[in-house]
Amino acid sequence: MKKIIIHISTLLLFTIITASCAEKKEVANKEDPTDNIAGMLAGTSSKTWHMAKHKDASGDKEKVTSEEKDETLNLYKDGKFSITDAQETATGTWSTEGSHTLVMHFEGKDVTESFSIMDLSKEKVVLQAADGSEIVLKEN
Repeated sequence: MKKIIIHISTLLLFTIITASCAEKKEVANKEDPTDNIAGMLAGTSSKTWHMAKHKDASGDKEKVTSEEKDETLNLYKDGKFSITDAQETATGTWSTEGSHTLVMHFEGKDVTESFSIMDLSKEKVVLQAADGSEIVLKEN
């Protein structure tokens, strides 16, 4: 009987500690808007990303060219984006669907791209296209 009381007490203590930690995390998310998906992608006003790694649809690593390294993806907090390379700039709007999908609508073109968000931190995002290819973007 004493063992059961000790187990129940331990579980109760664990539940209380877990619940209090979860409440603190919720408060932290409300205080820092960059803790949500959109905030991690665009920061407080905008973020500039560049390609660091690339895998083709079969999962083979591909060398990132110097031109690809020079390309930038700018995500703005207001839901707009621009992709700039040495020759042109493409613009449009972006949004997230849940916490696992980034959707980009290109302006002036009937093109929408959707990417699965495979990994996301404030400094890095791994995106997977519908064909299975992946890119790793790092913050500039």
